[in-house]
Amino acid sequence: MLGAPTELGLGFAADTVVQGYTNNAGALVVSGLLADQYRDAAEKVADLIVADLPTRLGCDPVADGEETCAHDFIARFGKQVYRRPLTADEQARYATLWKEAAAIEKFDGGIRWTIAAMLQSPGFLYRTELGEHAGEGIYELTPYELASELSYLIVGGPPDAALMAAADDGTLKDPDVMRMQATRLLASADADATLHRFVDEWLHIDRLRTVPRDAMLYPELTPQIREAMLGETHRFVGDVYRGGGSLAELLTANYSFMTDELASYYGVEAGAGEPDPAGFKRTDAASAAGLLTHGAVMTTHALPTSSSPIHRGKLVRERLLCQDMPPPPPALDTSPPPVDPGLSTRERYTQHSADATCAGCHSRIDPIGFGFEHYDAIGRTRTMDGIHAIDATGEVLLTDNTNGPFDGADELAQLLAGSPDVEACYTLQWARYAVGSAAGSELKCVQDDLTAAFGEAEGRLDSLVLALVGTRFFRERGGAPSPGGDPTTGEDPTTGGETTTGDETTTSGGSTTGEPQPGPMTSPGIDVQITQDSKWEQGECNSVTVSNTTNAPIVWQVVIAMQGTIQNAWNAKYTQDAMHFVWTGEPYNAEVAAQGTTSFGFCILY
Repeated sequence: MLGAPTELGLGFAADTVVQGYTNNAGALVVSGLLADQYRDAAEKVADLIVADLPTRLGCDPVADGEETCAHDFIARFGKQVYRRPLTADEQARYATLWKEAAAIEKFDGGIRWTIAAMLQSPGFLYRTELGEHAGEGIYELTPYELASELSYLIVGGPPDAALMAAADDGTLKDPDVMRMQATRLLASADADATLHRFVDEWLHIDRLRTVPRDAMLYPELTPQIREAMLGETHRFVGDVYRGGGSLAELLTANYSFMTDELASYYGVEAGAGEPDPAGFKRTDAASAAGLLTHGAVMTTHALPTSSSPIHRGKLVRERLLCQDMPPPPPALDTSPPPVDPGLSTRERYTQHSADATCAGCHSRIDPIGFGFEHYDAIGRTRTMDGIHAIDATGEVLLTDNTNGPFDGADELAQLLAGSPDVEACYTLQWARYAVGSAAGSELKCVQDDLTAAFGEAEGRLDSLVLALVGTRFFRERGGAPSPGGDPTTGEDPTTGGETTTGDETTTSGGSTTGEPQPGPMTSPGIDVQITQDSKWEQGECNSVTVSNTTNAPIVWQVVIAMQGTIQNAWNAKYTQDAMHFVWTGEPYNAEVAAQGTTSFGFCILY
């Protein structure tokens, strides 16, 4: 907005993370702390502009008249801030504010407070996607809303001059013009920042700068090396993306981009080409596992003193297969097994997961994580785990299309790269990031279209952007009020309910196939509480607390009305008929003591 980098030291409270991403619209509420930080930032920016006001004003308050010049500035700066022309009411409100402030602090002071007010307004801090009612409950986004939606999707910032011009003349509503503008933005260097943010949040490598490591064991992992690791991943992903590469290439490439220092750190030969301004060159990698074995990924998903099959297996299970793992049962000791020089990492974790309470989840995580054992806690390759030979064999289990054994990260990458499950998951992850919502209804609007387009493009990474831009969801919103409701607010006087017009509607009383129905049947004297720990399009995971309300022990049984296939269960056994699951305890928790509790959990595919 200011046209140049600034050093204002602005810092804001962290955004809420939902399913790994920080741009979920429903979670981005403004706390009191954040509002105060916005106020401070707005006043700092206002001071900066007023300090250089003659070059930024665009008019002469002496020659043109102060009031005329102020009104002209409000219209021009307001359009820049709001990313659309101000309405007549907004123009009048800011003109009144300027006049009242200028009466006390003169012309410049009035401009300062007007700028500070604009930069704290919802019109600046939020992007509206309300649209204009086109009948039949459909709201077509305005050209200015489309310009912001497209620009923030691709370059992560406000529309540039060319995009605003297409909004001004209305041509942006033409799908062909929209696609042309999207292609132009994708080719710009500014698109890299948004791509980097997605990859950082998708694979959690935004934590790389702060994950702890034992400095005595790993003094080589300096802040400079951490930054170089991030630089490597960002350049590699950008190269695949800009080169029209596919998800398979992202997962199986045998090259990367490294500085000479980073290549030496990894123990590979430095690249021979011309370096970029930061010193990165295309370099042959130590494996053909692409992104998965980058130092940024391996280091982030490890422990302070050792590798971690659990962290690395969980990464693949959740972020590449979209199977969210439930939290550990309450009161379970989840500390990693202590380092024992007499045991390999594999041996320590095999013992750790042998307990029946742990095995249900660890059988899905650890066999994947063992495939990365040739990488230490700071992302370097190794041939030995201390004094122990490394066994990097593993197996992917409990998936629709990806099951199979492998030996090492390269074979695991090949297994994942050819999987429809991974393609579908990548599409879902990108849709969550691009749409900014975790709501199944909103994602469902676009996910089928994106999945089809991704398949037709043979997994080409940039195909998802153009596919999203071509959907109705990108251009329209649904927000019809109930009969007799107010078409502006969406308020239904018969129910007192309220929807956000043109954005999303809320309904109640429905239930997806797999959701537990009210009132599970239980043994006499037993109360049950079901907590949904996670949910995705194909299933969910739940924790169940079983409480004995009597003064005598009870051998418990819980019957839950659900349909689907149990993917994983812990702390209980079950039988199934067409509509119900009958749960009973394991030998160690089948009987609940008087006034006592126990718990179990399960994941189900609908």
